[in-house]
Amino acid sequence: MDASEDVDHQKLVEFEKMTEHPAEVQAQVLADILHLNAGVGYLARCGFNSSSSSSNSSYDVVASFKAHVPVVSNAAIKDDLQRIADGDRGPILTAQPVISLTLSSGTTAGRPKTVPSTHKSRQIIHSAFQLASIFRERFFLTNAVPTVLSFAYAL
Repeated sequence: MDASEDVDHQKLVEFEKMTEHPAEVQAQVLADILHLNAGVGYLARCGFNSSSSSSNSSYDVVASFKAHVPVVSNAAIKDDLQRIADGDRGPILTAQPVISLTLSSGTTAGRPKTVPSTHKSRQIIHSAFQLASIFRERFFLTNAVPTVLSFAYAL
């Protein structure tokens, strides 16, 4: 096994390990995101503070998030998105600077959604595409079909 195959194998092993306990992994990922973005304007307006839970366990942070932050449409944050589009670099929706605003290919009420991107979100998407590529190469005959079309979804 050469070095790149070894790295690919290790990524598959790590992914398989994460899928053994998906609820716990998802709760930890959400808690990490919330800790990273503690104090951003939107979360503060909702009354959420990731450091306010007594134990700061991922379960408590996620429970607090669910209790304070409602599920909203893109239209509900349109003023925040406009501030970002107008150049405000403050922590409005994310603690990391927004590097681009992208329009989704799907529509809500006939209009595409505006999706903010950060360097971190781009790295995560890149990693997901790399992992998908590893799976395709391992489990499908990608040599027979040299072109692959992928779709990315954001809620």
